[in-house]
Amino acid sequence: MKNDLIERVTYLIERDELNKRNRRKENIYKKCFLMNQLRKEELTFNEIGAYFNQHHASVIHNIQTHKNLMQCNKEEYLDVIREYMVFLIDSKYIQQPRDIYDDVNGCTSLYKLLRVKRWIAEGRYKKLQDEATLIE
Repeated sequence: MKNDLIERVTYLIERDELNKRNRRKENIYKKCFLMNQLRKEELTFNEIGAYFNQHHASVIHNIQTHKNLMQCNKEEYLDVIREYMVFLIDSKYIQQPRDIYDDVNGCTSLYKLLRVKRWIAEGRYKKLQDEATLIE
């Protein structure tokens, strides 16, 4: 369950570019919701921050913002994050294996290289696994 949630959250972060600086209200609401979901899975603030390219203090602030929004501005907040709620709870998400060569060649920053490193550790590269068995 934990790994499945992390895969889904990672997909949403990358799809909507939530790991980049953006002050749009919709993106802030989505970040707050996703960070709160990851914290429920007992990830540390630093681990959560690594997914969003933020410091642990920003994660703490966003989780507190989530709690405040649920109390004070619940209807608007839920309208923005409804898609994420449905995706994280109801869907049967199957992640496709990635091609390490395309990902490394597409890296234009250190952050993107670190993301590829994380994906290697998570075993997302089918070709990498196949070639490793051929070498052995």
